[in-house]
Amino acid sequence: MHVASAPGEPPAIDTGTLANSIRTVRLAPLRYAVQASTIYAKMLYQGTSRIQPRPYLSPEAEELLPQINDEVAKTVRRAAQ
Repeated sequence: MHVASAPGEPPAIDTGTLANSIRTVRLAPLRYAVQASTIYAKMLYQGTSRIQPRPYLSPEAEELLPQINDEVAKTVRRAAQ
């Protein structure tokens, strides 16, 4: 039985299809895009006239920011040498 998440919280996980569809795509050095390939990904993230948004990328990105900053700093140091 599905139990919906609260508005503003990440979507509740039933099957893992959305989570498994999320990928990063390298656009250029130090530039990436994050994509979710399910047909309902955008509707959950932004909300619709019937449901409030269920953001699922921003909280994780904020949690990973220190690690991302470390990787960027390492890359810049290597490039400067």
